[in-house]
Amino acid sequence: MHTAVVDVSESEQIRHWMDWSAERWDGLDLVVPNAGGPRAATFGDLDESDWDSAYRLLLRSALASAAYARPHLGSGASILFMTSISARQPLGALALSTVFRGGVAALAKLLADEWAGDEIRVNHLIPGRILTERVAELDAFLAERRGVSVEVVRAGQEASIPLGRYGHPAEYASAAVFLLSDAAAYITGASLQVDGGVLRAI
Repeated sequence: MHTAVVDVSESEQIRHWMDWSAERWDGLDLVVPNAGGPRAATFGDLDESDWDSAYRLLLRSALASAAYARPHLGSGASILFMTSISARQPLGALALSTVFRGGVAALAKLLADEWAGDEIRVNHLIPGRILTERVAELDAFLAERRGVSVEVVRAGQEASIPLGRYGHPAEYASAAVFLLSDAAAYITGASLQVDGGVLRAI
């Protein structure tokens, strides 16, 4: 295994990482662009610098990852973007994520169509409330905003999830592995939610 520190808000670092990885492994078979979430805030709480930073972190990083990976992707390759429930269902307290994750979802659909002729699959995965540091941060944000404890926020969130609990990272990872694998060889342009049923849009 080989790792590197990459600031995905810097396109040149993404290019270098893609080229280095492709040279080391003789091309790229699987690519999973991912970025941490921007700060939680409503539209009225944000200024131009917030939007610029979130664009670089979320949407431009996805665009750069696709562009710099493309020359190294051959037949049978797969790219899987990570998005958010906010890509399908606007979340007022996550204005930045809502706008830019939606753009990443659109990019995945666009590339699935454009790259299908070269037998490259493109999908995106939608997490619900998975037990990660990011979700803990969002729960703390909501707790402070509402003037209640984190436990109260979590209980309310769990009550809104049909399966009645937060997901585990391994459950989310299993879905990612499936979409990247040959078992999903006839799946492209798809969005798969791993959210315990919380997203109710048809």
